[in-house]
Amino acid sequence: MAQRKSLLVRILVWSLSLILVTGVLKYPAITRADSQEDMRVLEGRIINGTKEVGAEGLMVVLHENGISGRNERTATSGPSGAFRFQISYDAQVEYGVSVEWMGALYGTDLDLSGGSPEPVTLTVYDATSDRSVLIGGASSLLISDVDAAAETIWALEIVQIINESSLTYVPGLEPMNLIRFGLPPGAAGLQIDTSILGADVLQVDRGFALTASVPPGEYDIMFAYNFPYSGNETSFVKTIRYGASQIRVLASVDLVGLVVDELEGGKAKIGSREYKVYEGTNIPKETVLSVVLLGLPQASLIDRIGHRMKGMRFEYLAPIALGVMLATSLGLAVWKRRGTAVEVD
Repeated sequence: MAQRKSLLVRILVWSLSLILVTGVLKYPAITRADSQEDMRVLEGRIINGTKEVGAEGLMVVLHENGISGRNERTATSGPSGAFRFQISYDAQVEYGVSVEWMGALYGTDLDLSGGSPEPVTLTVYDATSDRSVLIGGASSLLISDVDAAAETIWALEIVQIINESSLTYVPGLEPMNLIRFGLPPGAAGLQIDTSILGADVLQVDRGFALTASVPPGEYDIMFAYNFPYSGNETSFVKTIRYGASQIRVLASVDLVGLVVDELEGGKAKIGSREYKVYEGTNIPKETVLSVVLLGLPQASLIDRIGHRMKGMRFEYLAPIALGVMLATSLGLAVWKRRGTAVEVD
């Protein structure tokens, strides 16, 4: 019996040893292979677009944003602006790279799902606080809805800002130097989407401002809001602060009457709906438009007693309104990339 027990013990020990040995031999190899497959190499270069030379000595930041938190690593650009990161790839993490130069932020998102990406080029520019480098491109204002019971009008605007210089516009310390847009009196529910990198929003007395730098290029700002009205007619002024190469104001004729004396009026049929459209080209900076809305619907006593505010969701309103604008061949710029949506109560 003792011999049989001893033999059984030896068999168990031998089996356990075999499992441990094969495990040691097998699993580290798999781990090393997976580790190699999950490694990414990011190489890139920083170029000073104003001087058209490599930018040496700048701190480049690698952003790693995942479920467990955010992590940042840095590297300093070497000769000719070259930089390099080695990354342990995680499919649950979003990656990006950025650099700051003369008060402006530059960066791009990274797609590492297919392996190491192609070399990245970040172009930075010297800075200026001269507002004259900013001009307006295509601009549109759509009166999208009217709620008689709430006596509220909904609107959506798309404004294109263009910097044609070789310098990045960096706002000075004065509030007037910020990128500003006016809103009708009593405007509320402001929601903003922009392709300008790192833009933050400040509410000001007569509208809002973006605390953002504007590198050379074209950028879009889309914003939606609502404002109150009383009676069957209301008006507000719209300052075209940066001018506009093209401008359009439109509203469905079965929704509200529309008059903009400073622009040329007409009508356009889109699908089954007819729109009143006012257009203009080469609008100078600081031009003031007077927008008049006529024939606004009036709520009955029952409507006023039983109404509840209509919560029109921006994510549904914006694509519909944008489609209407584009369908009339204004030539608005296609969004180059998705900006960061900001909601301001």
